[in-house]
Amino acid sequence: SKKAGDNFRINRILVAYSILYGAENDYENSIKTMLELIPRLEMEKDGDLLRTVYGNLGSTYLYIHNYQLAEKYYQLCAEASIKVKDEWRLSQSYNGLIDIYLEKKDYKTALEYANKGLEVAEHGGDFECQALTNQKKSEIYNTYFNDFDKSLEYGLKGLDIARNHSNISVVAAALINLSNI
Repeated sequence: SKKAGDNFRINRILVAYSILYGAENDYENSIKTMLELIPRLEMEKDGDLLRTVYGNLGSTYLYIHNYQLAEKYYQLCAEASIKVKDEWRLSQSYNGLIDIYLEKKDYKTALEYANKGLEVAEHGGDFECQALTNQKKSEIYNTYFNDFDKSLEYGLKGLDIARNHSNISVVAAALINLSNI
């Protein structure tokens, strides 16, 4: 119907605005816009965009160091992604949860999410997430376990995946990670 099509476009425009606010460091308006979108998306059963908004809220709250709300929205994104077998968003959610627990220095929980995230990323063919998650596992083994062999193993694996399947920023991150071992 025309109304459904209009709502579809309006919702995507609002998500774009929230991203633009974030790019301008206007996190208050970015968050406000996304939070206002959630009831609309739930009512219209737009699960795909709802998962995007949950993930974007998780990222935004992580960026401003509100780990409790970041975790809440990454978990909501993960739960919704599991229901519809959206492996890409699930691996992205786990990647965000890894970052939260690294920031909180809860390396054991970060490693649990890294293992889950790597499994999903490998199954779904998400090479960028595979590269980043291997790098994070390298960081965890280096920092928490002082296991330099495992740290190097995951760091090199992350670099190899990044070199073969990802962009230069992921390769650079892998090289920086390896320089810290």
